[in-house]
Amino acid sequence: MGHGAFFRSRRALGLAASFAFAVPLTAQGEFNEPRWHGFATIGAVKNSADTPYLRVADEHLNLNLDSVVGLNVTAPLGEHWEAVVQLIAEGSTDFFAAEADWVLLRYFPDNHWSFDLGKQRAPVWLLSDRLDVGFVRPWIRTREEMYFNRIPSTYLGPSVTYSFGSAQWDGWGQAYLGAITLNNERPFNSERDFISEIKGANFGIGTQRVRFRLSFVDAHVESHTLVKSAGGMGGPSAVSERDFVTPDSRYRFYSAGVSVDTKGWVSYAEYGKMTSDGVFIPSRLSAYLMAGRRFGDFLFHYTYGWFNGDPSLINQGSQHSHLLGAKLMLASSVDAKLEWQRTIVTSGTGKFLEAPGSEPITLWSAAVDFVF
Repeated sequence: MGHGAFFRSRRALGLAASFAFAVPLTAQGEFNEPRWHGFATIGAVKNSADTPYLRVADEHLNLNLDSVVGLNVTAPLGEHWEAVVQLIAEGSTDFFAAEADWVLLRYFPDNHWSFDLGKQRAPVWLLSDRLDVGFVRPWIRTREEMYFNRIPSTYLGPSVTYSFGSAQWDGWGQAYLGAITLNNERPFNSERDFISEIKGANFGIGTQRVRFRLSFVDAHVESHTLVKSAGGMGGPSAVSERDFVTPDSRYRFYSAGVSVDTKGWVSYAEYGKMTSDGVFIPSRLSAYLMAGRRFGDFLFHYTYGWFNGDPSLINQGSQHSHLLGAKLMLASSVDAKLEWQRTIVTSGTGKFLEAPGSEPITLWSAAVDFVF
C-alpha cells in the first residue's frame, strides 16, 4: 500500500484519534490537556464557461470546491515532546471523506530547535500554513495561478526547524526530506503520483506588520494513469483498463513571497518558478499581487494573478486574472466573503479542463468561514 493510500485508510484515522484523544501524561505523571482548534468553510462558486474550472467548478452552482472542515489537535507527551494531528474533510476530494492531513511527532529540546517526524505540511509557499483555514486569509481560496498545481502540500518524512528573533521580530530556517503518494480519481481515469526524494528548505523573517519567505524544493516523480473505457471484449457494459506510466522526471520549485498588514492596508505578493526535465510537472512561471484596505469590519481587495506554462498539457498554458473581493467580519471567529473574478486564457487550457476560448470567463464565489 502506498503512503497516500495508507493515510486515507481507517487505520490512519484510528492512529490519529489515538494520538489526539488519549490521556497524555508527562514523565512525572502529571496530566496535560491537549490543545485543539477547529475550522470550517462553506463555499459556493459558479463559472460562466461551459468547461470546469479547477476540474470542479462549472456553470452550475458548486458547493464542493471551497468547502472544508478540519480539526487540529496537539497532545503534549512530556516536557519536550508532543504529537500533532490534523483531520480534514474537503468537498473537492472524495466528497468530504475524512483523512489525516497531518500525523507527526515533535521533539523540541529548547525554544529554538524543533524536530518533526511524520506526515506534515510541505512549506513551499508563502501561505503554506494557511492552506486549509480560510478565516485567516483575505480570499476564499489561495490564488490558483500559484497554489493549484501538482506540487504536494504534504509529505512523509523528517524536518528540522531553527527559530530565532526578539520581541520585535522573528525568523526561522527549515530543512526537510520525504516522499508522498498522491491519488486523484476522475470519472474516466485515476492518477497515482509517486513523489520521492523530496528535499526542501525555507527561510522566513518578519515583524507584526511585514513578513518575508523564501522556499525551495526538489523531488523525483513517477506518475501512473489508469484509463478506464467502456465496451471491449466483455460487451458494452464491460470496463477495460490501461495503465500509462509517465517517464521518471525531476522538478525544482523556487518561490518568494511577502505580506504586509498595517491594520489599515493589506498586501500579499508571491512569485514562483518551476523547472522540470519531464512532462509530469512542466516548467512554468507564476505570480500574484494583492492590495486591500480595511474599513472597520470590512476588507476590500484587488488581486492580479498570472501564470505561463506548457499549452499542450491539461490545466496548463497561460492565463491571467483580475479578482475583486470583500471580507466582512461577522464576529470574532466568523467571516463572510464575496468575490468576482475575470479570467483570460491566452494559450492552452489555463486552469480549465478544456480550452474556454479567447473570451474572458467570470467566476462568482461566496463563502462563510468559521474557527472554533
